[in-house]
Amino acid sequence: MLERSSRSRTESRQGGERARMVLGCVADVAVQQTAEECRTRPNTVMKWRNRFVRLGLLGLQDSPRPGAKRKYNKSFRNRVLEKLELPPPGQATWDGPSLARENWRFGPCGLAGIAKRGDLPATATFVVGPHR
Repeated sequence: MLERSSRSRTESRQGGERARMVLGCVADVAVQQTAEECRTRPNTVMKWRNRFVRLGLLGLQDSPRPGAKRKYNKSFRNRVLEKLELPPPGQATWDGPSLARENWRFGPCGLAGIAKRGDLPATATFVVGPHR
């Protein structure tokens, strides 16, 4: 699996680099030499080697980033999608203001932000986008 990841053209560049670092360590190549071949620092090679030893292939994935948690969860997303499946009263399609009037806890701009961020599918994004 590591060999395939290191040569993959479809996997992320970082994933391939991490796989190459681990493969160098598995092949008993010195950390310094592996770092030079991967054009990185020895402490980076040791970091990914240790994470691979501790967590296996999952250790080569990115850790969750710090910062604010998502404001809206999957159940909220599903409620919005259910609402979008039925046409609004007196309109052909939903728009931001009409959805905001449905007792959601955000205004039309908030819904457009959710759509832009990718929490809603592209088909919903069109009808939910902000008015110009």
